[in-house]
Amino acid sequence: MRAVDPSDESLAGEFHLQSAPRGWLLQTPESPPRLFRKPTRLVQSLEYAAIRLALDDSQSCILHAALMSRPQGSLAILGPCRSGKSTLSLGLWQAGWTWHCDDSCELVEGPPSECLPLRRRVSLRTGSQSNLEPELQQSIQASPGFVATRKGWHFHPDQLPGCSPVHPPPLRGFVLLSGRRGEAPRRRDPIAALRALMPHSNAARRSLQEGLRRLSPWAGSLPLLQMNRQPLPQMVDHLEQFLHSLSQDSQGEPRSRTYRQRRLLP
Repeated sequence: MRAVDPSDESLAGEFHLQSAPRGWLLQTPESPPRLFRKPTRLVQSLEYAAIRLALDDSQSCILHAALMSRPQGSLAILGPCRSGKSTLSLGLWQAGWTWHCDDSCELVEGPPSECLPLRRRVSLRTGSQSNLEPELQQSIQASPGFVATRKGWHFHPDQLPGCSPVHPPPLRGFVLLSGRRGEAPRRRDPIAALRALMPHSNAARRSLQEGLRRLSPWAGSLPLLQMNRQPLPQMVDHLEQFLHSLSQDSQGEPRSRTYRQRRLLP
């Protein structure tokens, strides 16, 4: 998993932290020194600054996406703001999936090619907390990294009892949430998949040519499922079927960089 290691000498000069009479002074690459009186706010600011540092890396290809997995594979879930990424991730997590991240993941060219989460606490808005069982709410609030803010909760899913950090299995596909209600989920062709990935990538923001170069191999080899807003249990069930079909397709087959048309979900 990609994370910023404070002992990494390559980061010297990027972050500067010192104690102050009433708290801590933090200076990041994009901001002047700022005073933090609460350690929870300081840690939260460091998390977001580390993500921004990764996004500014000219060699990176990072998607604004949640990363969820089962043992047979991972799915990257993309969508515009308030399209339901965190709510769907929460539903999958409660159904037994591993929740690696809810905001940013990096596409790493192989061999082996893989998708890695950029580690920070997941963010759960106040309106989504009603989707949690009471016992799970208590476990989240008791976890070491839990912080409550005016907008919601921040926590590490792998800090809950019975959970632990795991390396994500191979990426099997992408899921695009539209945030609108409408037709049933459908798989998109490679050109439509590439167009869907581009707005959510820092590589495409650097230049159109860079986005095409970095994302075309992924859009050409992995399917993308477009989903409209539906009841949460129904969306979770669709993704269970989607991943199951992809893991069956991959059994006994070498991973190819050529797109193969697959059947639509019912």
